[in-house]
Amino acid sequence: MSVSVKLPPRIDTFMQAKSSGDSQAFVACFAEEAVVYTEGQEFRGKDAIRQWFEDSAKYKNQYLVMGFSAKRQESILSARVSGDFAGSPVLLDYFFTTRDGLITSLRIVTMEDA
Repeated sequence: MSVSVKLPPRIDTFMQAKSSGDSQAFVACFAEEAVVYTEGQEFRGKDAIRQWFEDSAKYKNQYLVMGFSAKRQESILSARVSGDFAGSPVLLDYFFTTRDGLITSLRIVTMEDA
């Protein structure tokens, strides 16, 4: 993870949990009713989000934060993600919506699709 990009506390915790594989810390970043959209799939609620996180651990992803911006309720994090998956590395944009300090919605797309 990049140290040159200053992230808000919740998103910083999110990235640290992703990088370390800490599913408990990762899921704690989300509101109960949160939804994650990625690769044409939807994961609704903390149990589904935890399962998605644990299933993706097999890819041994590494993250390099390339940029961050925030507008009103939406934040966008851009990262270079590498790991044990076809097409590695890939550039991804993470679109976060938060409420009361928790992630309520996360949409992950390739930078080309954003």
